[in-house]
Amino acid sequence: MLDMMLIVAPLMMPLAPTQSDTLEFVSLAAGDEHTCGIAMTGKAFCWGSNQYGQIGDGRRTGPQSPYRYPTLVVGDHEFESLALGLRFTCGLTDEGRALCWGHNFYGQIGDGTTSGEKFAPTPVKTNLTFVSIVAGHRHVCALTGDGGAYCWGDGRAGQLGDGRTWDRSRFATEPTRVVGGHAFTQLGMGLLGQRQNATAGDGLLGMCGFNQVGDVYCWGRGVFAYGDYHEVPTLVSESKITGITGGPCTLFNERAWCVVENPSPLVADSVWTPTAVIDGLTLFQMTGGTHHGCGLTAAGKAYCWGQTRFGQLGTGERAFREKGMQLFPGEVFGDHVFTQIEAGGGHTCALDVMGRAYCWGDNSQSQIGQDRTAHRSLNVPTLIVGAPPSE
Repeated sequence: MLDMMLIVAPLMMPLAPTQSDTLEFVSLAAGDEHTCGIAMTGKAFCWGSNQYGQIGDGRRTGPQSPYRYPTLVVGDHEFESLALGLRFTCGLTDEGRALCWGHNFYGQIGDGTTSGEKFAPTPVKTNLTFVSIVAGHRHVCALTGDGGAYCWGDGRAGQLGDGRTWDRSRFATEPTRVVGGHAFTQLGMGLLGQRQNATAGDGLLGMCGFNQVGDVYCWGRGVFAYGDYHEVPTLVSESKITGITGGPCTLFNERAWCVVENPSPLVADSVWTPTAVIDGLTLFQMTGGTHHGCGLTAAGKAYCWGQTRFGQLGTGERAFREKGMQLFPGEVFGDHVFTQIEAGGGHTCALDVMGRAYCWGDNSQSQIGQDRTAHRSLNVPTLIVGAPPSE
């Protein structure tokens, strides 16, 4: 779900990516310019931009050489979940160990350093095991089995939740306990309130967690109706939210609620408080990208709304309504039955009942698994395929 800095580094000669030995996945995760999936074997595969080693195959390639096909992440690891940030990737193994790779200038790899890039999965510096992990722009938070939240990476907007005051060079290079003694059941990037003059990307600089009784606490930027940020978990809702998702959306009573910059690309009204997505859709899963949101119904039908620029809504249209925004849920094209949907920076991916991955939207770095010279973007779901034996 994430953009920004240009890092000048010596280029390495691109090598042929490892061919995928499977096209069946149990889960997907979408970042700004890359996508990853966990195969039924527990192995992780990634595709798209590899400029900072975020694909995890032990090498780095330039911006003109993204990976079109699912590429095996190196190492003898079996993953339970993945979380993709801005040019980096993290995952939890089946034993709950956290590993990260890719961009590390803010300590988001969590290995105790800020030393450039990591081209292969690198152990996070901790003896803790985690049950879930979430990535923002340049920071990561993870949850232990007893509900403790730990964060690392860029903390300049208070997104580490460790109570430290703002500092221009405030990074945590290894997991730091979120203060307050809270026992959370879920973490996410959900926006449950919105400060004036915020942007949609501000939601990726904050974090929220909810406890067993449904009280929601948030910290960082972009999650509060007043003030710039909070460095500690702050109660923002007692409305018994049913789930928090990545991006500026959440589920409440099986309806999608979103808050973003005015004019709103994700909701039907331009307001500064959570607003229900119209049409009365009942959703069981939600995902939010940088400027668009999607959800799945219980029948596996996908609906998306928000920015239409790259075709990331998957409706077969790319019309520029309201400055390129579709302010109501549109049904994703095709007779697909999906079990998971994930929104990235300008693209979306979904998993069908057979474990096949489909992606659509921005393909400038082959993040939807297509040849970017032939397709800079696609506005309908397109099957992710393995590399032919000749390639």
